[in-house]
Amino acid sequence: MIYFSIVITTYNRNNILENAIKSVINQTSNNWECLIIDDGSYEPAINKIFYLIKDDKRFTYVYQKNSGVANAKNSGLCMAKGKYITFLDSDDYYMENHLESRKEILDNINYDLIHGGFKVLGDELVYDKQNPINKISVYDCIVGGTFFIKKDILNEVGGFKENIYSDDSYLYEKIKNKNFKIFETDIKTYIYNRLNEDSITNNYNQNNY
Repeated sequence: MIYFSIVITTYNRNNILENAIKSVINQTSNNWECLIIDDGSYEPAINKIFYLIKDDKRFTYVYQKNSGVANAKNSGLCMAKGKYITFLDSDDYYMENHLESRKEILDNINYDLIHGGFKVLGDELVYDKQNPINKISVYDCIVGGTFFIKKDILNEVGGFKENIYSDDSYLYEKIKNKNFKIFETDIKTYIYNRLNEDSITNNYNQNNY
């Protein structure tokens, strides 16, 4: 059985998507599949990344009409076959032991959701979803790229809500309110890149892939 399904959503990020994919390929844990959902990029991402994934059957690439980041992530959720589903924004990347470190946790305790464990590149302040006029530290936020969610749980609570800011925290609250077992790790193996100008947390009204 596939242990991890990694969902990467992308939209016009061809110049940096390669780094994200290479970080998946370099994982010390090999029991994964990676679903790349291209949400209508002007130039299909496959033109840039084909050389990386063409001989690796663990990768699946899907091009769809532009529908927004939440819809793209939900497309990945529908396709995922792994026991746990996790994410990677197309401008971020994993440290080599990212998957292995989470598997060690999940093998010991049957958590429904793990989150946390990231380092920030760039500005650490983001817009507060409760009051968009203000900014708060990203380290006080829920970062969806760090989620590892049991697929059975997602089937029960549903996926991401579309057309809202911070769809990650909305999903987190749905899971939390149903009293599922949640754990926050401090093993910082997810690299959260906020150096790009089009990051959603730099620009409140934009989608982040």
